[in-house]
Amino acid sequence: MIIKSSQRRGAKQLADHLTNSYDNELVEFSHSRGILAQTVHEALDDMEDMAKASSKCQQHLHHVSINPDAPITSQEWEQIWQLYEEEFGLEDNAFIEVTHCKNDRLHKHRVYERVGENGKAVPFSHSYRRNEKLSRHLEYELGHELTLGKHNRSVINQLELEGEKAIAQWMKEAQADSKTRPQGMVTNAERQQEVRTKIPVKQVQEELLIAYEQTDNGRAFQVAIAEKGYLLAKGDQRGFVIVDEAGGVHSPSRRLGVKTADINNKWADIPLEHLPTVTQVQERIGRQKQRQHYSGEKTLEAFLSRSSVKVAIQRAREFQKHCSTSGETQAEQALMAWEDIAQMYSEFLDSNDLSPTPMLSQLELSQRLDDNLSQTDKNSI
Repeated sequence: MIIKSSQRRGAKQLADHLTNSYDNELVEFSHSRGILAQTVHEALDDMEDMAKASSKCQQHLHHVSINPDAPITSQEWEQIWQLYEEEFGLEDNAFIEVTHCKNDRLHKHRVYERVGENGKAVPFSHSYRRNEKLSRHLEYELGHELTLGKHNRSVINQLELEGEKAIAQWMKEAQADSKTRPQGMVTNAERQQEVRTKIPVKQVQEELLIAYEQTDNGRAFQVAIAEKGYLLAKGDQRGFVIVDEAGGVHSPSRRLGVKTADINNKWADIPLEHLPTVTQVQERIGRQKQRQHYSGEKTLEAFLSRSSVKVAIQRAREFQKHCSTSGETQAEQALMAWEDIAQMYSEFLDSNDLSPTPMLSQLELSQRLDDNLSQTDKNSI
């Protein structure tokens, strides 16, 4: 069972998220307390108005989602919400509940008004650890499988302090206190990067982890990941980052599930200041893509597609057309026109950091441009 929560403002944005039917098979406004509105948008607008009238709290909405890993009965849902409200002191606060079904699995969202009748906002200190503690408690009570969290040792200690020794022992028997914490779930930003780069996060995790486990230092890791198209770089706001072949940026600690301090110790042979920045790596990748795009005949095709080039070719053809009747002057102008086109091609290559293969003389290039001009373009000019 996974419980996630956050404090926020922005009633409209949250309402849009909760009523998103594109990503969910079912969206239902299923329950509320202290709210008369009949739609999610109206309800959150009313909650925002209530908070502004009685408090200066900026993040007045508390959003929680509960996603069980097994089917839950209505009675069990009541038990879950009762324990959640008791944990955070939300028994009297207004809320709305929205039920989603995604991939044939139900999960529920609630949005609580943090500000109570006394004008004070409910605090949510240590919410990550407390959410995990509640999840383990509920998994134990409902007979679900144990889900490893990031704060297993802290949760066990807190359960023992609260007298929940049976649940703490259950976690210990599953060795939750000795297992490596799981890698973080994919964030929304990471998911968007995955769509943009078309490189699955899971693939990145697997490839980087193999390289990390098979190498003893930073230099060896650099070589290993380079074979898979990754580069080590210096982050803008943090230490080491990894850039994939599409320019996507990855946090080593998140992808490897290893503490940053341990990574820094293992890669101590790489001075951070000697690494390129993310921007430099991404620019290098962009130039490489450009070279790949403008390779061989594609370079000529891209050049010939430019309107200025077509006009120049038309001008050269007009001079050629009149060479037989106008003598040497038109012939010289035609040759100069083709040389101008050759110069335009050279400048095109330079501006895109390219070089023609093989190198051609201006006359050879002029003839080749003429040969590669499509029949459609010939007819149009």
